[in-house]
Amino acid sequence: MAPFTPFFTEVLYQNLRKVSNGSEESVHYCNFPSTLGKRDKRIEQSVTRMMTVIDLVRNIQERHSKPLKTPLKEMIVVHPDSDFLEDITGKLREYVMEELNAKLVVPCNDPLKYASLRAEPDFSVLGKRLGKAMAAVAKEVKAMSQADILLFEQSGEATFSGHCLKQNDIKLWSVVTRDSYW
Repeated sequence: MAPFTPFFTEVLYQNLRKVSNGSEESVHYCNFPSTLGKRDKRIEQSVTRMMTVIDLVRNIQERHSKPLKTPLKEMIVVHPDSDFLEDITGKLREYVMEELNAKLVVPCNDPLKYASLRAEPDFSVLGKRLGKAMAAVAKEVKAMSQADILLFEQSGEATFSGHCLKQNDIKLWSVVTRDSYW
């Protein structure tokens, strides 16, 4: 604090100096403290996850013109990773609820319960490579079922009209199936 509030810090230091032995005459003669403590990567990851969820919820509220002070009756956090859900609905639940004014935080590890997967070929990548076959391949890719998309995600490749496509050849995204967030 000494570089930012020099006079206030000096008064505090002089009061502390009365009860301690062998300290410097002024706080301004002291060296900066060294940081030898360990960083806990797990805690940092948990807090980063919490901040991500809070930002996402605020973006959704803003997109739907809902005031941030409006209480959320229920907030469902959907993520396939159980560690992620444990961070948000376990240790950091109270912080999330307070920050978002949520009454209830519900974890869900099944993304397909609230969304469906869609697949579309990456035309910029495949157009030159496939040429005239692009139309047939695009039709097959767009017709993929949920099970086909999940299998494609696991294996990393699939064959359409005799052409083997890798993960960077197909764009995958989730579409929310619920009618309303509120």
